[in-house]
Order: sequence, then C-alpha cells, then structure tokens
Amino acid sequence: MQLRGMEFGMVIQTDRDKKSTNSIVKWGAGAVLEEEGGSGGEFFPVGKNSPRCTIVSIPDPIDGDYSDFVARAHEALSGIGEKTIPIAIELSVLVPPEIAAEISRDSACDAVYLSGEIPWNSIPEQARAVFFRTTVSPYTSMRGGFVSGKYLLPLSGEWIRQCRRQGMAKPIIVGGGVLRPRDAAALVESGASALCIDTAKRLRPWNVFRIVRRVSRL
Repeated sequence: MQLRGMEFGMVIQTDRDKKSTNSIVKWGAGAVLEEEGGSGGEFFPVGKNSPRCTIVSIPDPIDGDYSDFVARAHEALSGIGEKTIPIAIELSVLVPPEIAAEISRDSACDAVYLSGEIPWNSIPEQARAVFFRTTVSPYTSMRGGFVSGKYLLPLSGEWIRQCRRQGMAKPIIVGGGVLRPRDAAALVESGASALCIDTAKRLRPWNVFRIVRRVSRL
C-alpha cells in the first residue's frame, strides 16, 4: 500500500481500469490508500467495524441521453447474483438527482458511491477557461480525459443535497476535491454518509488525519 503525491492541483485521469465492478472498499470516513499497481482503494474507518462492499459502476452515456439509464442500472444490479457483502452503485454528478434517487431504491442497492471524476468534455467551455485557464485538454486524443479534484467539490455537495431532497435514503459515499477538514465537513453537512479523500491523499497527505479527526466528531 502507498500514499502517492501529485505535483498538480488538477488531476486529469484517463485510466479507467479502476472502474471494474469488483472494486472493493470499506465503509466509514477515513484515509484511503491504494494498492500499488492495483485498482480501487480502501477506506480506513474511524473507530468502527465496517463491512466491505462491492462497487458496481454505471458509466455515463456519451451522448448525455439518460432515458434508459435506470434500466441499465437495474440490469447491472440484478446481475450480481447472491449477495454476500453490501453493494454500492457508482454514479457521477452528471446523473440527474431524480434518476439517482430512483436507482437507489433498487433492493439490491445498499449504498450510492459518487464518482470522484467527470469527463473533461462535460465541463462547459467557459468554466474550463475560468477554473483551469484553458479550454483544451492535454488528452484530446482520448476524448479529453477525465477531471477529478477540487473542481468537483461544490458539484458533489449540491448533487448530494438534491438527491436527499428527491428522497434518497441510502448511504452516500463521496469524494472529489476534499483537501481540508472543512471540505469534508461541508460534504457531510450536505448529506454524505462516508468520504473518500483521494485528493487529500495525493496533494495534501499531511491533512489526512486532520480530516479523519474532524469528520469523526460530526
């Protein structure tokens, strides 16, 4: 296991291997470490015996058409077979909250895992220019790549609030842009049940345990 540092405040990811449906996590707020050369990560909970769960990822439609998204999610969940551990379905902030809430009501879904990245091409050009100071991704040959980190923090908080208003009662595991204890607290106050603090792990590893302490008091 390792903590990896990054030199850049913006991380554009193109590796989709970690999206495999057999990614394993642990419940609870805490630090996240990645297995070297492996996919996914582990949550290290604070003072809790937290069960493992399997993450089932449902990619966003390239054309932005979510008309059959609920059916796709139900089909993926039904294909799990006999459940021996909890199942979390992975969605992004691009999924309309009312659709996410409907998917979460599936009896096979135990939690929702909010993805910590979105496609570069899904970001409005004006927002790219303001936030990233460029409108062109360095990964244009790969349809722009994927963006994670600080940009997602307010989007994630608002998405969680909207999902809760739509009646989503299942636990929501969320990451994306958490660098400081107050970032983590803001997501919990929005309605998050557990946090993935990958951004802090990569860019501010000295903040990891401060974040854990802050969240454990909420």
